[in-house]
This record gives sequence, structure tokens and C-alpha cells, in this order.
Amino acid sequence: MQLGELQIYNNALTTLPASVGKLARLTELDLQYCRITSLPDEIGDLPALTEISLRDNHLTALPAAIARCPALASIDLSDNPDLDLAGAFRILAQVPSLRRLSLFSNKLTRLPDEIGLLTQLEDLWLACARPSKKTSWRLTTARGSGWYLPGWSFIARAIIGRTPIPRSNTPGRP
Repeated sequence: MQLGELQIYNNALTTLPASVGKLARLTELDLQYCRITSLPDEIGDLPALTEISLRDNHLTALPAAIARCPALASIDLSDNPDLDLAGAFRILAQVPSLRRLSLFSNKLTRLPDEIGLLTQLEDLWLACARPSKKTSWRLTTARGSGWYLPGWSFIARAIIGRTPIPRSNTPGRP
């Protein structure tokens, strides 16, 4: 099939059919604002997929098969509060083309240590509405940095590249 972009957002879908894996030329898959709880392993059969939005679903885990998407550059996992981020990071670390990751509103109170596996990222978008009062993050790279201050809602854009992300419990200090 010749389909290049598939937008199924804002529906009551709970699953994606395995036949999605037959869309070999699919480059963009928009599944935001559905009720999807899991993705089929056939998601890994999409060699041209560059962007997938899974914002505001009910995912608890990413399938390991997503690491077989060689062109995947951007994934939005925002508003999936039950998503196992540590497991997702381990899987996404195997996608060498991944450059952008969005994690808005996932009830983040800390970044899992597995974030350090995502050395290929260039953009990491974070947001948190109810952070821990003892948590302060500084995201730093050679090209810029951003601060998160305890008790504040925030949106941070960090260009990560291959620089490790230091964490600090003292606002204003790396």
C-alpha cells in the first residue's frame, strides 16, 4: 500500500491492528488521544516510519519491536502516566535514528537512570505538573541548558546530543 501518513487521533481505539505492519511506506503515524493500551509487534515492520505520536493513550510498555524501525526519528509518549519509562528508554536506546522524545505529563518526579542510554537524542521535551519538592534537574549540553525548579510546573527543552545529563538536588547548582 502507498499510504505515507496515517492519522487516527481522538478515537476510542484500544488496539492497533497487526495489519498496520503492511504499510511499508508509512512515514507518520498519529495515534494521539485514543485509548491504546499496547502496540502490535508488527509496528517494527515499518521501515519508513519517521514519526509516531502516542500522546494521551493508556500505554504501560513499548514493544521491543519498535526498535526495528530504522528511520524512527521522533516519538511522542506524553500523557501516558502508567508507561514504564525505564523499559521504554532501554528499547528506544536501540533506535539509532531517534532524535526527539516528548514526555509531557507523565507524572515525572525523577528521570530513570536509563535516560543515560539515549545518547542519540538531540531533543528531549519534559513537563511535570506535580514534581517532588526535593527534586531539581539540570539538563546540560555543549549547546545549552535548562533548569527545573522544585514546585513549579515546567516545560524544558534540552538538546542532549551525546552529553550526559547530570542531576542535582540543589537549584542553581550542577
